[in-house]
Amino acid sequence: MTATSSTAASASEAGSLVPPVPRRQLLRASLAVAAAGGVVATAGRTSAVGSESLPAWSDPATWGTAGVPRPGSVVVVDFPVRLDRDIDVAGLHVECGGHLVLDPQKSVTIRTSGNVEVCGLLEMRPARAEVQHLLRFEGIDERRFVGGGMSVLASDVGLWIYEDGQLDLHGTPRTAWVRAAGGLSSGDRTIRLAAQPTGWRVGDELTIAPTGSPVDKSHHVRFDQATITSISGAVVTLSSALRYGHPQVDVGDGHVLTAEVLNLTRNVRIEGTPEGRTHTMAMMVNRPSHVRYASFRHFGPRKADDKYTTAVLGRYGFHFHMCQGGSRGSVLEGVVMRDGGNHAYVPHLSDGVTIRSCISYDTVETPFWWDMAANTRADAPETHDALFDSCVAAKVSFDPAFRGYRLAGFNLGAGTGNRATGCVAVGVQGSGDASGFHWPEGSNGVWDFDTCISHNNARHGIFTWQNGEEGHLVSDFVCYHNGGYGVSHGAYRNRYVYRDSILHGNAGGGVLLHAVSKDQQQLQFINLLINGAGLSESAMELTQHNTDTANPTLISGCRFRGYRKAGIWITGPRDNRPPAAPDLLDVVGCEFSGNKFWISDTVRRDSAVRVNGSTIRPQLLRRWDAEGRPREQWHARSKRLPSFRTVQGSPQPLSLALRRSAPA
Repeated sequence: MTATSSTAASASEAGSLVPPVPRRQLLRASLAVAAAGGVVATAGRTSAVGSESLPAWSDPATWGTAGVPRPGSVVVVDFPVRLDRDIDVAGLHVECGGHLVLDPQKSVTIRTSGNVEVCGLLEMRPARAEVQHLLRFEGIDERRFVGGGMSVLASDVGLWIYEDGQLDLHGTPRTAWVRAAGGLSSGDRTIRLAAQPTGWRVGDELTIAPTGSPVDKSHHVRFDQATITSISGAVVTLSSALRYGHPQVDVGDGHVLTAEVLNLTRNVRIEGTPEGRTHTMAMMVNRPSHVRYASFRHFGPRKADDKYTTAVLGRYGFHFHMCQGGSRGSVLEGVVMRDGGNHAYVPHLSDGVTIRSCISYDTVETPFWWDMAANTRADAPETHDALFDSCVAAKVSFDPAFRGYRLAGFNLGAGTGNRATGCVAVGVQGSGDASGFHWPEGSNGVWDFDTCISHNNARHGIFTWQNGEEGHLVSDFVCYHNGGYGVSHGAYRNRYVYRDSILHGNAGGGVLLHAVSKDQQQLQFINLLINGAGLSESAMELTQHNTDTANPTLISGCRFRGYRKAGIWITGPRDNRPPAAPDLLDVVGCEFSGNKFWISDTVRRDSAVRVNGSTIRPQLLRRWDAEGRPREQWHARSKRLPSFRTVQGSPQPLSLALRRSAPA
């Protein structure tokens, strides 16, 4: 309903310093729009306490001489009002000091063709599961979206929160997701869950994640979707039989993983339409918002770009935009983002946001995300104290699919005090180095990362491509049935520590190692169980290194199983280039189920491997000849490896605290 200057409209998302349009100016513009073809109605100022006693929207006395707003009006709410009936508006403004509460005892729908702007409080809190609260944006033309900037744009129709604006959305509590109690077979209509869910009802829509082997090339897209026709405790009957099997997977050490069953239904809903997607933007707010057990559907507009589409900058499912400390205390819990064309959960330069038990399903672009560095020489935007807890990124795609080189479920960006725990990435598509969890180049944030699971993704479970001084600990995770590697780790030199984790049945292998240790700061793989499940040639593969180092990579207490040719394969360059750097390894207390090492004849001659403190004799290392046959020789010479920091004590058995269900 308001236009910005061309400068504001073209300013970039991350760097714009264009100030927001003053609130009074926005209101004047809205009034002008209404005068041209609509009506602006303003709620009267009546003080009341409690939603039941608030002035009712349908009561003419609430609106004074203006009367109840007519359909197609732009409505300004500047004091508490209870919405007790469905409305159709051309825009809605909840002013600073205003409070719009949808009647908790009634199912109420707001249909709007224009922006909903919140400087006060918007409250949607149904009293019972049967009560539905819906805000739907209709008639959106995604071609008109401008994106970026720091101002509310009439063209970019969506839900905007700014200044002292707050959302208080609280649907009926539902367990967001839970695991199946065992394997599920194609044709099943009744499934048993690992735990009795809270709040699930007949009519709820479920999706079941794939778990099958990457031998099946469609292993990452085999989601089933159905509604509940009956439920008794942990037993659910579905509206249609499962199309695919979802086997349980024994990943080792007594850990059996089963399919995630996601509930996509909520009774508080914010929606666009399939033909016109909307967005939510909390822009430089001063107060936290609380959104619990709500769903956002048809969000994230896109525009035509040659034969494909491109996302509109800054128009995401829920975007905390440059709130800094103003967003502290904000909570998104039990939220579903689905059928989206852009990022879903984005705390961009906005600190202290908790995102718990939230789901992204069928989303284009990386759903859990914030801005990355523009290039490796630029500082990345930092978000601090973000928490991703028990969240699921499922069925993630890119347009076009073959360009989704770094697509991910979770992008773990720059900042301090950030944590990802108990999260799941499944069904991430894309190409190249797409992955479930991604530590992006140039955005070297140190995350507390544990008990996460990445499975049935088209490429890797984890992909890291960083160089920096930071020390990273990645622990207690499982990567299984990914189409590439469990962990693909680069880029040149860094000091990550991976420990106490399981990599099972990944098509390429457990670990693909591009990077080497930093001088005096060792890259470490400690107490990993890597089982190729007969799918991969090796458990751990060291490929071409482009940077030299004097410090070996430490591989300690690892168990290598289920590979076809070697536990550790040092490949060197796979083209005609000469090797750029030697391979230096310390292998301590590891177990192998077959051939231990294979060495390509393209590695540097000053490469060396030390096993249990002693440099091993060259004749104990095998290599492949040109025809792929083993030969008991190696051209690399023995050398004394530099000293390294040892792991204190003996490696202990894995003790993963894997979560079988998420909290309600």
